[in-house]
Amino acid sequence: MTPVYSMPVIMVTTPGTNCLVHINGMMVGESGNRPALPVAPDGACYLTLYPLSQSNTGVLLPYAVKLEFQKGRIAQGLPYGVHAYCSAKGLIELTITLPFLPVPAPAAAPYAISRVKTVCSGKTIIATLYRDGGRTLISMEDPKEDVQLCLYQVEDLTEGQLVTHPFTTPEGDIVLKGSGKNGHRFLLFSPKDRCQCLIDDYGRGEFTSRALVITRPVGDLCGHEEERSYRMEGHKLLSSRRYGYFTAAPKKLTGAQRCIGLCQCLTLNLTEEAHGMLSPELGKLISPNDLASFFGDFCAIHPLYRVEEEDITLSLCYETELSSCYQLTEYTFTLKDGFVDNIQQAE
Repeated sequence: MTPVYSMPVIMVTTPGTNCLVHINGMMVGESGNRPALPVAPDGACYLTLYPLSQSNTGVLLPYAVKLEFQKGRIAQGLPYGVHAYCSAKGLIELTITLPFLPVPAPAAAPYAISRVKTVCSGKTIIATLYRDGGRTLISMEDPKEDVQLCLYQVEDLTEGQLVTHPFTTPEGDIVLKGSGKNGHRFLLFSPKDRCQCLIDDYGRGEFTSRALVITRPVGDLCGHEEERSYRMEGHKLLSSRRYGYFTAAPKKLTGAQRCIGLCQCLTLNLTEEAHGMLSPELGKLISPNDLASFFGDFCAIHPLYRVEEEDITLSLCYETELSSCYQLTEYTFTLKDGFVDNIQQAE
C-alpha cells in the first residue's frame, strides 16, 4: 500500500536511459533506482539530470527542470518531455525524457528506391521514392513540362514501394506501401490538385470495391485492432474508425491482465466487451454504461500495479487542467473464478 505523505514526494524515472539526478542541488541517486525525495509544498523545485551513458546514434543532453508547487500540488504546466503522475497520497512520479541530439547521417549520393507512372486528365506524372542525405522523399514530376509538382518527406520509412490504384481518379492514385520502426506505413497521393498527400497513416492498407481500409494493432493486452476506412463521396474524402478483431482472435486474459484488459476496453469505448469480463453476479448489478461511468473519463493505465491474493490494485490516470500532469486514482479489483467480481476505489 502506498504510504500517505505529509509533504509532496518526488520520484524520478527516465525511460530508456539511466541518469544522475539532483533535486534542489542535492544528488539523490540514479534514475534507474527510482530515487525519491520530499520537497517543500510551496515554491520552486529544481531538478537536474545528467545521462550516465550514450548511444551510437546521437547525444543525450543534460536537462534542467523547474517545478512550481502550491499547497503540495504542481501549480503550472510542465516543460517538454516531462510528465507527472500525482497520487492523492502525496507521491508525484515524474517521467522525464532527455533532449536528444542525433548524429547527422553521413553524406551520400541520392538514390532511387521505387518509381511509378500515372496519368491524370491526359497529363503524365512520374513519382519517385528516393533517399537523400538521410531523408526519404517522394518527388512528383511532369516530364513533358519538366516541372516538379510535389516534394514530400516521408517520416519513419525503412523500406517501401510505389504502386498505382484508382481511388480519387479512375486513372490511378499514387500509393506508397512500406514499413518503418513503428510498423506498416501507407500513403496516398491524388494526381489532382498538384499531387497532394491525402493519407499518411500507419497500418496495412487494402482497397475494397468502394473504400480504402487501413488496419493496425492497437497494442493492448486483448489484441484489438484499429480499422480506419476512407471513401470518396463526390469530391470529399470521408473517414471512419472502429475497434475490434479483424485479422486475429482476441487473446485470453487471466489475473491482473484481465483487470487491465477491462480498463483498456473502456478507453476504446468497448463497454460491452469490458462488461463481459465481469462475473455473472456483478454483471447483473451493473450495466455496461454504468461500468464506464463508474471509472469516468480516464486517459491511461499506470504501468505499476499491486497483487494481493485475489485483489488487484490498478492506478488510472486522469487529465488535469495542466498539460502533461495527471491525477492517479487507485481501484481494487477482486477476482472470482477468473472474472472480476467486485471493484472499489482504493482508500
